[in-house]
Amino acid sequence: MQEPSRRTLIGAAGSTALLAAAGCLSLDDGGDDEIVPDDDRFETVLESLPAEFDDPAWLWVTDVEAMSVLEEEEAAAFELWIVHPDDEEAYDPSRVATAIGDEYGMDGFVSVAIGSFDPDADDDLTHLEDRDDYDLYVDESAGEDDYVAVEDDVLVAASEEELAEGAFGAIESKDDRLIAEIEAVEHASDALGHADAFRVSLQTDELTDELDVDPDDVRYWARTTTAVDEDTLEVAEILECTDEDVPDETLATALADADGGWFGDLGGREGPDVEIDGATIAATIEVDLREVREQDDHQSPRIGAADGRIDLDEDVVELEVRDGDPTPIEELELTVNDETYDPDVWANGASEIAEGDRLQIETNDVEPNTSVQLRHEHAFGSSSSGTTLLGNLQFEFEFDEDATRLTIEYVDEYELDGDELHVARVDGDHRRRHEREDEGPDELDRPWAGEQVSDGSTATIDAERGQSVYVSYGSDDEFDAVAWHEVRPPGRIESTYHFEDGTLDVTLSVDRTRSADGYAIEIGRGDDARPADGQFSDETDVVEDEVSVTLSDVEFGDHVVVAWREATVGFASAVPDAEFALSADDETLEYVDGPDLTLDDLEITAWNENHEEREIDVEASVDDPLEPGDEVGLDVPDLRHVSVSYRDSSLGGVVVEE
Repeated sequence: MQEPSRRTLIGAAGSTALLAAAGCLSLDDGGDDEIVPDDDRFETVLESLPAEFDDPAWLWVTDVEAMSVLEEEEAAAFELWIVHPDDEEAYDPSRVATAIGDEYGMDGFVSVAIGSFDPDADDDLTHLEDRDDYDLYVDESAGEDDYVAVEDDVLVAASEEELAEGAFGAIESKDDRLIAEIEAVEHASDALGHADAFRVSLQTDELTDELDVDPDDVRYWARTTTAVDEDTLEVAEILECTDEDVPDETLATALADADGGWFGDLGGREGPDVEIDGATIAATIEVDLREVREQDDHQSPRIGAADGRIDLDEDVVELEVRDGDPTPIEELELTVNDETYDPDVWANGASEIAEGDRLQIETNDVEPNTSVQLRHEHAFGSSSSGTTLLGNLQFEFEFDEDATRLTIEYVDEYELDGDELHVARVDGDHRRRHEREDEGPDELDRPWAGEQVSDGSTATIDAERGQSVYVSYGSDDEFDAVAWHEVRPPGRIESTYHFEDGTLDVTLSVDRTRSADGYAIEIGRGDDARPADGQFSDETDVVEDEVSVTLSDVEFGDHVVVAWREATVGFASAVPDAEFALSADDETLEYVDGPDLTLDDLEITAWNENHEEREIDVEASVDDPLEPGDEVGLDVPDLRHVSVSYRDSSLGGVVVEE
């Protein structure tokens, strides 16, 4: 299993909706006396950001020490730096400043932290060399190499070695500092340093669209957070403009709009209070963390279709509340096809709903592809769930190859408006449509226009093998499809992988004569796919019954596709045939048949009934290599499933029979 990239902002999954939205936080040390912020506390980390990183989109600055008084999960949500410490004892930052090229650091980053660090305790870091000013490490676990440089109480993490070097250079030279090169960074650090933490957007185009302001008139947008006490946060949205003439009441109102503006995810407290001071607008709101935590513990109701089919003879269609805590009706909204539905109908007189309850929609309001959404609006955000009614209807398809015609018969009980039915054809396998640059169907028919379609209604369209056909209701969009059919491309594929010499035998069988050059064999997936070194057309011009080809450029684990006119005929995987079996007491796994497998490339994983995973120590049971007839001890109580992989490719597994 591939490990997640460590190039990510640290965030505690499951933190409160407010904290996840706020992005930064400030708190005092939890004592009774109020702490007066030190406006120079971020000076070291900010002035260590190097000028080499000259086009940041975001600036994140945080006082980790101030946030540590929070509950552990909440505090972790705001440790905003890039290197992810696997060992908490290895990293103990107190202040952090990070400049990143996009919101997730994928376009490059440089992060400076002060505190206490022991990089040698992090197994994912490899020491490269000792420099005059710092020790340099590389982190190869992030997908792309990241670099970490440490000297005493300063740590620099960066996407490029030059940025790490530049950060230590910036400590010595004011001319090489990011803060000296980008005016907005200097302005933000001066204006926001009173807060314990702040997040600044330096590229304002998208952020200012909904405020109806020219991006050229905005220097930066920021969010700061200050702690009134351990249960009360003061969060401010700040817009600094380039000129004092830009801020006005309209712009201030837009910034403070609790429903559609920046505070939409924070919920309405008292306010927000808005202040215009020269070129700066600040909208401030107070949030009670106790209410946030209480809301975070509340599970919103979620709906699903109560039954697989709808009884048209009933007056109402019932929807089941699958789970959720009791929630007042006034906090909930039900929409049917994006239109608000009458709560007197759907709630049927109830004052609140919870898991196990049933909601109602009048049957007359239901048609194919009826979208139903239940939305829970609360003080700190919202959640929603939904289902589609009559999203799948029954059609039968029969292809006449000689006439290249496809007959479609409707065989369901619901009468349909033929004007709303569309039949679309897509060249190739619709499951590979993500590889196509164009959108929409290649050909479109409306064979039932002007008719009422009922059980037994038929239509016939032109079609060819290798095409996918879908019937949609309401539009020709595939997302409105109520039925799919693939006009299967001609042929069947069988394959055998020869593990010892790395070759793959591929055999194509056809039921009628076909041209061999209509078939193509590719190795790999998507953009990485390449033509195989052998093709069926190398063996014959015409395939009358079957033809085989041996591929020699196949590596272990390769994905091989056989296509006919871009439609997938079949797949082959370059892994050997291997058979495994469990003993009667489920205590050992027997290797029944297959090639010899070296233990260094072999991984056996077991799961128990609680879905807990355990990697099996194969070397404790057998000598290298694993051979047919060998048995591997499992020692997994309540075993449920065993999987075997070799060189990161699955060889199969065994499921314990109930």
